[in-house]
Amino acid sequence: MLRWGLSHFVVDEELDRLALKGMCEGNGEILSSLPRHRLQSASTEILNWVATAGAMGEAKMNLLCYEPAYRTPAGTGVGCAVGYWTS
Repeated sequence: MLRWGLSHFVVDEELDRLALKGMCEGNGEILSSLPRHRLQSASTEILNWVATAGAMGEAKMNLLCYEPAYRTPAGTGVGCAVGYWTS
């Protein structure tokens, strides 16, 4: 089981959910078309999970939970997820 942060410093729920959709569906087309201009600062960590999904081949990720953890009204925080892959 893996737990990880997705978007960082400023939460981007739409981007997080798109990346999670690609991993849960095992959809490389979604993952390879994530908008690079939205992968700013620590949100580039999402690419680590895209690489992990690619290494898992056709296995789909099983998402246990996703929670956008906001720290301030300005939207700072982190998108948090827990999931796992099975072969």
